[in-house]
Amino acid sequence: MKSKVLFLISALLLNLFTLRSNEILPSDKNKISDSIIVQSSPELFDLSVTWAREYNKVNPSTKILVKDINDFGTSKNIGFISPDYLVKTDENLQWKMVIAKEIIVPVFNSANPFSEEINLRGISQDALLQILTNPGAQTWGTLLGNLNKQGVKIFLVSGEKLESALAKFIKAEPDPAKIFFADNSDAFKSAVAADPLAIGFCRLTDLIDSNNQEISGNLKLLPIDRDGNGKLDYKENIYENLYSFSRGVWIGKYPRELYHNIYVVASSKPENEEEIAFLKWVTSDGQKFNISNHYYDLASYEQRQNISNLTLPVSEELIAENSRSGLKIILFILAGILVSGFILDYIFHSRRQRNITSSDPGIKKVNEFNETTVSAPKGLFFDKSHTWAFMEKEGFVKIGIDDFLQHVTGPITQVKMKSPGDKVIKGEQVLSIVQNGKQIKISTPVSGTIIEKNPVLEDEASILNDSPYNDGWIYLIEPTNWMREIQFLFMVDKYKVWLKSEFSRLKDFLTIYFKPGKPEFATVIMQDGGDLKDNVLCNLGPEIWEEFQTGFLEANK
Repeated sequence: MKSKVLFLISALLLNLFTLRSNEILPSDKNKISDSIIVQSSPELFDLSVTWAREYNKVNPSTKILVKDINDFGTSKNIGFISPDYLVKTDENLQWKMVIAKEIIVPVFNSANPFSEEINLRGISQDALLQILTNPGAQTWGTLLGNLNKQGVKIFLVSGEKLESALAKFIKAEPDPAKIFFADNSDAFKSAVAADPLAIGFCRLTDLIDSNNQEISGNLKLLPIDRDGNGKLDYKENIYENLYSFSRGVWIGKYPRELYHNIYVVASSKPENEEEIAFLKWVTSDGQKFNISNHYYDLASYEQRQNISNLTLPVSEELIAENSRSGLKIILFILAGILVSGFILDYIFHSRRQRNITSSDPGIKKVNEFNETTVSAPKGLFFDKSHTWAFMEKEGFVKIGIDDFLQHVTGPITQVKMKSPGDKVIKGEQVLSIVQNGKQIKISTPVSGTIIEKNPVLEDEASILNDSPYNDGWIYLIEPTNWMREIQFLFMVDKYKVWLKSEFSRLKDFLTIYFKPGKPEFATVIMQDGGDLKDNVLCNLGPEIWEEFQTGFLEANK
């Protein structure tokens, strides 16, 4: 109900604001400016100019002027800068956002005779340190931890940044005598491709074929054994393809010394509409110009997150775009609408309460709980774990808990979630919902990789009660076996039939712990027809919650 009231409030507010916009907004506010000024650090200048030029092609009315970087502490302009320039800027620089990455990668020849072992073991940081610094250690035996005496050549694209990143990674200065330097990326790729026993270091973008966005030629990413235990663990295995690798970088599975972020910065969060539109384009369509300028794209989640961060909430837009007098009017209107909303909410709940009947007037009136009161929207897939799944247009799957489960638990006070990047398997426990210390664990209806978790749930777990199918979604998952797993899920019609048996099971479960006729039984069963009371577990102890976990939820597996 709360979500409906909030929706109504938003609609009324938008309508009233539109009607009064002429008296609230100054006539010259948000007027199209002559240009957007972008300041750029030297190494990003070409990319900044490219973004400005390409954006202007699709938005000819917006002119963008790219200038060399200067004092951001007193500037209201936006800037594109590298981490080196980030530390030089004034402390008054309050806002930044990642817009691209520069990634240094080790590579090897796909024809390497030890390829299978490399992919199983990975190469440790210490092994790379040895072949780059110690005399006589430049062998494949050093890299693979055996007695192999075959030599290994090390190639590097000439450049101070590459050498600096490599030195940070191995925590020592490489011996230049042990490295073959290539003048450019083409010479580097040819050299490594010609020698099956060679390895090399270059920028990731030097390897990518612009036509298919894959690594070109017969070069492969060299797996890094980060913990040095002699095997490529599950958490380190991000080198299967370019997509897995870029996601691994994003979620922190790749050595931090070998990549850095590129930022857009400003003295405060941009509020100018033209700047916001430009930055949204940079973080989405503008990403396709990164590789040609030697920078790598943001992951799809990062792009969505950036766009979300750039979008001002309604309240911020009103505050930012209106004068003091306009603000007073808006606050007055908002207060009135909120009062109206609470009145509507009260009326709604009063009517629901009047519809509830009981043969015993001494029992407190509560909402009934049966298969007719459980919401089940069409278009979703439902699982026996009392979760749902929905395929988004981008191919990702949203999941959440169903309305039945939140009615059983009552108010949810905390949610414990996994992190983006974690892999999950259908039937695996991926979430704990908590009510004042009591908790039950929920299983995922699909397998895949968590792309995003709902950040709102960390502060407002009660949204799972108010809006389990919309605002209360839990994870966005990249599925790995969707077509097979949906065969074991219910569409809404079969789900509703199945729910009838679930209510029977729930009553049987509760009867085990509460004998009919006892006072405790009245706390969970309505006297009229034996229907369940809403929030049946709410006032029960943690031992019942534990039994519900094993005796009810897990019995469905």
